[in-house]
Formats: sequence, structure tokens, C-alpha cells
Amino acid sequence: MNILKKSLIIVFSVLLITGACKNSSKSDNSLTVEEYMELGMPDPNKVWAYKDYIEAYNTLDNLSILAPFSFPMKINNSKVQSDIRLQSGQGAIIHSYINLISKLLQEQLNVGVYLNTDLDRFSLEISHSLTKNLSLIKPAYGQRLIDLLQDVIQKSPSDVIKKNYQKTLEAFKNE
Repeated sequence: MNILKKSLIIVFSVLLITGACKNSSKSDNSLTVEEYMELGMPDPNKVWAYKDYIEAYNTLDNLSILAPFSFPMKINNSKVQSDIRLQSGQGAIIHSYINLISKLLQEQLNVGVYLNTDLDRFSLEISHSLTKNLSLIKPAYGQRLIDLLQDVIQKSPSDVIKKNYQKTLEAFKNE
């Protein structure tokens, strides 16, 4: 259940942080916090229970199909109070993402627990995720992740994992 909770946080953060709403439209069709709540999104000002994460996921999933251009476009520059409340959660979301990635990197060393092919494939997905989100995470957490990546590269018996994370390290250094 904890991983599902963190996964939903990541899904929500990716939508809010990475500009998943990039589109060819010049107009901003972003919904307000109140409009999101009318569609079923839980109140962002309360501590969410498990069912709230499910509701958030379902709301965002439906919106991505029915109205993909309604995701926030200018929330980080907004002066609207409800948008500013959402901005304050961005740091916490990034922090949770870093903690999740850190735990997942440590799991890469549990060779006897997982199939080697699964660990190799998983390293590719983690590498893609880190590279995609590099500009958001590097300033505050770059060194921590570099240290973890180097540790996994050093201790992993898998050449595939080493190769995937070496590429990620290069991306960190080039950013």
C-alpha cells in the first residue's frame, strides 16, 4: 500500500511538475483547484487517506483522456492563492520522489530476491525516470543520487545495470 501511495504521488507530481500539459495550443485551458475538486479531486489542503489517492488517480486519469489540455500550464507563475497552495507541495513531492528512487536503487542490490532480467529492466526504468526529471531534482538532491548510483554500479554484478546507471551519471554531470 505504501508503494501505491508513493506511486500515485509520483503520477500526480509528474503531471504538475514536468509540464505534462505541454501542447500546441497557445491558450491556457488549466482548471482551477475548485474545478478539480468538482471533478472528484480530494481537497489539497487536507492530509489524504488511501481512498483520496485512488480518487485523485481516477480524476487525473479521466481528465487525461477527456480533457488533456486542462492540466495546469502556468501554475508555477500564478499569483492565484489556490495555485500558490499547490506550489508549496512541490518540494514535498520532489522529496518523496527522491526517497522512493533511493529505496529502489538500494533494492537493485538484492540480487537473490529478484530475477536478474527484472532488475535489469527496472534499472532502465529508474534511469529513464531520473534522466527525465533531472532538472527538477539535481539542485537539491544531485549528490545524494550520484552517490547512490555509484554505489549500485560498484556493487551490482549486472553489466546492464552498470551500463544504465553509468549513462544516468553522465546525464547528471552534463546537466
